[in-house]
Amino acid sequence: MDGPRKAFTPEMYEILKTSRCINARLYNHQGQVLINPKKNASDAEMDRLHVFFGQGMFYNAHEEALLFGDAVVRQPISTAKDPQPEALCQTDDGLSNIKLISEVKAQELSKLTTNLFEELRDSPLASGRSETIKAELKGFFLDFDAHPDAMNGLVNVIELMGGMDLLPEPEMAVKRTVVAMAMKTRGMKAQNNRERREFDRIVTDLMVSALLCDMGKRCLKPKQAQSEASPADPQLQSYPLFSYILIAHDENLSPAVKYNILSQHRPLLETMAECNNYPDVLWLREKLRIFAQNYSNEGLRNAVKKDVAEQLANLHKGMHYDEDIAILSIASAFAQLTTSGPGKVALTAAQAVRHIINDAFFTYPDRIVREFLDYISMSLCENQKIIRENDFVILQSYSADKSLVWEVGRILSSNRWQSRPVVRCYATAQPIIKKSPRLEIRGFATESMKLLHRPITVALEGVFQRRIVYIFHEERDASILMSLEHAYASVS
Repeated sequence: MDGPRKAFTPEMYEILKTSRCINARLYNHQGQVLINPKKNASDAEMDRLHVFFGQGMFYNAHEEALLFGDAVVRQPISTAKDPQPEALCQTDDGLSNIKLISEVKAQELSKLTTNLFEELRDSPLASGRSETIKAELKGFFLDFDAHPDAMNGLVNVIELMGGMDLLPEPEMAVKRTVVAMAMKTRGMKAQNNRERREFDRIVTDLMVSALLCDMGKRCLKPKQAQSEASPADPQLQSYPLFSYILIAHDENLSPAVKYNILSQHRPLLETMAECNNYPDVLWLREKLRIFAQNYSNEGLRNAVKKDVAEQLANLHKGMHYDEDIAILSIASAFAQLTTSGPGKVALTAAQAVRHIINDAFFTYPDRIVREFLDYISMSLCENQKIIRENDFVILQSYSADKSLVWEVGRILSSNRWQSRPVVRCYATAQPIIKKSPRLEIRGFATESMKLLHRPITVALEGVFQRRIVYIFHEERDASILMSLEHAYASVS
């Protein structure tokens, strides 16, 4: 790329979409050409333009007039919503420092959530209440989605929640809802979702799921609702079912919302022998049958039985990758990790993201971790990198005979696409796996490390055979980091 670069905004994309004339080269954040000049671009070429725009796209500043003609002069890019000078709004990686969530909107969502928790303290969801909830959440989403920097701006929910003085449960619900909304919105835009009505419905349903999915925790003792509890704990297994029972009768809520709530902590395939999924699917099916048989409200009995039958049918199909459930699971973890509670100190946003990475192997599908890192992690952390140059990491892959391989490497370079750094792998090692109360990787035994005969450099962009499953912690892993430094120096 020659000279200063500028990032595309939604207004610029609309100009090109209308004119169908691309009069200059367009680039990614690394300066690589994405699209060459093209007159009268075809539908397929415009689809590619949309996909690249969703991932971050740039142009040479001196070619602005060539690309947009007089349109930029007639329709300035800056708006009343974003008063900051342009120089302060764009980072080198195309991310924006604009804060996407207003304090007013955050207060409205917090009030809605607090009131809802109070209402559900002693009784199920009141008739018609879900329609109000959907309308308010859709309004919040549309305000977010309409922002010019919706794809690249700061999702500043942590900052705003710090000044709200909420109880832990409503605070976590607000964070979970905002994070889930941002992940789904950015993911669908990057995948070129064209049907606006369907787009709005899908995102709103996920937000409703995120707001309601932990309501059943009020039925648990406080210590049993903490993340430190074992997924096998019978009480902890029960709370997704309790959440479902509070809303099962409401025909205004889609079956998809109810399925999300039942399955929110089951994002991994049922075939994975060891994982942190809960509740057990056989247990869940049996409890649903009992609930349908014992439901006492004559007027709503048919609605409940119909929905339970649909949930049982979905559970019977077997667990495949479900994006909404995976998003709920990872958004819930982020919300819980960043929220203080009795005997629990909140992590910073960056600490929470690293914790999620290190917890991922036994807890989340690789695909959702990649999307979390690429679409939203830096936006939650004031645009600060989570995976940084010189970090030591463990990568997991499979050998030719399908056995697990654990590689030790060092980050050579990283950018806003946090799942796609360049890593220099120089050793193999056996990880230390902690099994109680949850399965997790806790580094590896130094004596198990074996240096590779020849180190290899791997660019993870587009490579799905390897994934980062552990980032070494400066304090907790201090002793082993000295060994890693020494070993790395010996092969470099």
